[in-house]
Amino acid sequence: MARQSDESGQSGRVFISHSGQDKPFVRRLVADLHQADLKVWIDERELKVGDSLVANIEEGLKDTDYLVIVLSEHSVQSQWVRAELNAALMDQLSGGGTVVLPVRIDDCEIPPLLNSRVYADFRSDYAAGLAQLLTALAPTRREPPSGPAEIATTRLHHGAQRLFGRESELTELDKVRDDPTKHLLTIVAFGGVGKTALVIEWMARQAAADWPGYQRVFDWSFYSQGTREQGAASADVFVAKALDFFGDPQMSASAASPWDKGARLAQLVAQRPTLLVLDGLEPLQHPPGPLAGKLKDPALEALLKGLAQQNPGLCVVTTRERVTDLAPFHDTTAPEWVLEHLPTPAGVELLKTLGVQGTDQEFQELVEEVRGHALTLDLLGQYLARAHAGDIRKRD
Repeated sequence: MARQSDESGQSGRVFISHSGQDKPFVRRLVADLHQADLKVWIDERELKVGDSLVANIEEGLKDTDYLVIVLSEHSVQSQWVRAELNAALMDQLSGGGTVVLPVRIDDCEIPPLLNSRVYADFRSDYAAGLAQLLTALAPTRREPPSGPAEIATTRLHHGAQRLFGRESELTELDKVRDDPTKHLLTIVAFGGVGKTALVIEWMARQAAADWPGYQRVFDWSFYSQGTREQGAASADVFVAKALDFFGDPQMSASAASPWDKGARLAQLVAQRPTLLVLDGLEPLQHPPGPLAGKLKDPALEALLKGLAQQNPGLCVVTTRERVTDLAPFHDTTAPEWVLEHLPTPAGVELLKTLGVQGTDQEFQELVEEVRGHALTLDLLGQYLARAHAGDIRKRD
């Protein structure tokens, strides 16, 4: 669906899908959204009478950025609500920009199509639910920071003294940073290929440019914080530290479920343009097998899915396993990259920089023997320089 802007420059409208029996709640919600200068379209007022159901829905969703689904015991049984939800989800799959935002107002059963999505919870506290929804409805374009960026001390390790052969990847990272339709990027590769080194170099360049477009920066290394057996503890520590940094330490200490904590963290991150880097996620994923790549921790699943749906900044994830939970977003808001090994010229340059000496053919043979694996070349180059005065013929 095409998106248009009104005279004020605000993009699209909010379409509220609901059951007629929930009108009292919807009227209150509409008044509050209007108070927040949001344009709201309600099906009962503006959909044409007499046309087909599908035609009415397509007209109602036209030029709409957000479909707010009011979930109640009445609406989950509604033919209209189901059809409007299906239309919005089909729009997403076809490359459209309709964002589905569930709003839960009672203890109804969550429809299967929505059970993996973060929702605004109005059940016990209307004001808290409204705050969650307004956060999700924040503009997705990336605004220049209004003041100095708030930067957490980095926890990333394993950076390279000098990065070789990754200029094209660094350029592509800049393009993702500047694209407001991209909310999350996953970089996948085997260990030692250079995922972390690439991200650290890119972050260093962002720091040198005074973090363009970002108001907050936070990173975390699961690789250094825990093993596969310690993954759950590592996730708990991350969520606690992140909730504290982003402004809700009480949530961390509460009895809320891990999913709710992750959902709350996603909302906090999305309040302002933020760069969030999660390095070495594989300890928190299932290893190769039937569940390969699926996240073990509900808080992380809620966080990443929430950011894939709505994020004015960027989240960068590195891992050895594909994050299968994000597969529905790979073609739209959360692309996935597979980082390849170093090309031969870059591998040769790395060896020479480390002090290795030999013929062009010997350099090429060595790089190809290890298939351009960055860590292997680095360790082997250092060994040859220290133990054999850089003689490449001693590599065996």
